Amino acid sequence: MPQIRLYATKQDIRDAVIFLLQDRGFTAFELWSELDSPLLRYVAAEQLFTDFPIGRKECEIAWWHPQLMPKARPNRVRVDPKLCDGKTFRFHSIDFAMLHLSTGIYRSKKLTPCEFGLVTQKYYKNCGGRAKIDWRMLNAEFNAIRKYFEARSVGKVDGCLVMPDAYRLVNSGATLTESTRAGFDRCGIREIKMA
Repeated sequence: MPQIRLYATKQDIRDAVIFLLQDRGFTAFELWSELDSPLLRYVAAEQLFTDFPIGRKECEIAWWHPQLMPKARPNRVRVDPKLCDGKTFRFHSIDFAMLHLSTGIYRSKKLTPCEFGLVTQKYYKNCGGRAKIDWRMLNAEFNAIRKYFEARSVGKVDGCLVMPDAYRLVNSGATLTESTRAGFDRCGIREIKMA
């Protein structure tokens, strides 16, 4: 799956979300709904930021575009009520939303990376996807998004873009890291290669 990896704060993600929703015509969805609840859909950045604890927890957001992707039909999945407090179903957006954002977190002055990924044609077909998709146009859109992030980044660390607010955090003593659980310090400010 092609990916864009970047160190980004909540503010950097907010700027990207506004770009995707307003400038590029995307709609955001939960990757998985809560149990016995519909799949939430977002066309406004403020509601998305109210519902997702971006920056405090890792969040999975699916991105759908009406001209580039299959119809937005959430898939209902049965769950075992014995294991889910009597709940019987949930929905997912995996079958129609071809772009996914996994946000990083900022904790204990450590910032983990975000990943913005595109589902490939091969993966989609291997998972049973049958909708007609213009893969050339979808890849072109992903490249436009990559250019957006590259144009706004201040540099890179091991191929991972560093967005402006993340760079501000590093300048004030934060560390860029792969995992806050392991406490593995990937780099300091000296190692950011300026763009």
